[in-house]
Amino acid sequence: MTTITELPHTLVSTVESRAIQITHAMLADLFERHGPRAFAIRLWDGQLLPAEGGLAPRFTLVLTHPGALRRMFLPPGELTVAEAYVRGDFDLEGDLVAAMVLATAFAALTPGEWLRLGRQAAALPVTDPPDAFQVGRQPA
Repeated sequence: MTTITELPHTLVSTVESRAIQITHAMLADLFERHGPRAFAIRLWDGQLLPAEGGLAPRFTLVLTHPGALRRMFLPPGELTVAEAYVRGDFDLEGDLVAAMVLATAFAALTPGEWLRLGRQAAALPVTDPPDAFQVGRQPA
């Protein structure tokens, strides 16, 4: 018999599991046509997706919470991605010049691809960056 205290954990793990599946699918859609991904991706749960093709990653894209891609792609457009970075939905670690490949990938998206990503993103949970991400970002 399931107790009430077990239900939130079960619900959270189901939502998180679904968010991980959708995130993997979106990342594949975003980067697979650009050849082997030359950077790593770290998810909010610590899961690391290494660079592909045996390449050493020059930077790591860090998604800080399950709804990070939702906040990056809804509404669809490049400005939304920039706003998500400022809000702390994702971060970049390592060679920031090399990370400009992300801007190139986003700029190459067609309107149809933006809409497809938006539909996928709508299935992600509505979440915010963890408070720990904001540590050190207080006014002087």
